[in-house]
Amino acid sequence: MLPSNYTVKKTNFEGGIFISQRSYSDEFKIEVVQSSDSRNCSIVDYCSYNGISESTLKRWLHKFETEGVEGLRESKTWNRYSQELKLQAVKDYESGKYSLSEVVYHYNISSSTVLRKWSRKMY
Repeated sequence: MLPSNYTVKKTNFEGGIFISQRSYSDEFKIEVVQSSDSRNCSIVDYCSYNGISESTLKRWLHKFETEGVEGLRESKTWNRYSQELKLQAVKDYESGKYSLSEVVYHYNISSSTVLRKWSRKMY
């Protein structure tokens, strides 16, 4: 049986099954972040219990710390970034000095997927 945080979608690829992570509700994210300080277990166990990865929890905590509850809410609009910011973020990431997460946090980029896409487009 799959965890409740996952949904199953059938694909046309040889009748196989594709397992994809569903979006988390805003309420769930807020509850997980706010209760993380009072947890009585390790981060690994806490994340496992809630069906999320450690990187997801870290991302949510960062968003909460920098933007408050609104940072955890699903965005309904596209973020716009200047070409200068994109170039500098890709340069920093590809320098090897900083991890993907560090660059995303530093430049307040909405996700690591966005940074990866910029990197692919520039080369």
